Amino acid sequence: MTARTPVGVAVALGLVAGTAFLSRVPLSLRGPDESSLRLSWRLDPVSVASCRPRTEEELARLPTHMRTPTVCSGGTLPYSLTVAVDGRELIRDTVVASGARADRPMYVFRELGLDPGPRALDVAYLPLSGGGAQLPPGAPSLEWRGTVTAISGRVVLVTLDTAGRSLEVR
Repeated sequence: MTARTPVGVAVALGLVAGTAFLSRVPLSLRGPDESSLRLSWRLDPVSVASCRPRTEEELARLPTHMRTPTVCSGGTLPYSLTVAVDGRELIRDTVVASGARADRPMYVFRELGLDPGPRALDVAYLPLSGGGAQLPPGAPSLEWRGTVTAISGRVVLVTLDTAGRSLEVR
């Protein structure tokens, strides 16, 4: 055991104690007279595919084991998220599926500050169809419009209902 060992142990214990102390300090990014609007939900992506028949020339150029009569390309449908409070648009964003191949769930988690009192709230989560293409069946369109009462220090939560088919405020 060298002379440095007790010093190293003391420094390590000091860092652990400091981290433990600081982890218990309350942290609030909003003042006590502010409220929060939180958007939080998760949906599975909607798959879209575009297929066309292969030409005879295309089939002739392919190895025998790859000669499928149709070729398809596809992906998942992106969504538009817009949020307006008292007629003022606060969020306009595009939500895409997560994962390297965009085949994982789509997550929405946003938090905004609200002044206390009654607020007109418009939330729209709508599929984006590229070039006016028809939307696939089962592509949910979620909208919520109404008035919420923001209370100081409280959170207004916009999330999916228990059936997962529409937005609700809690």
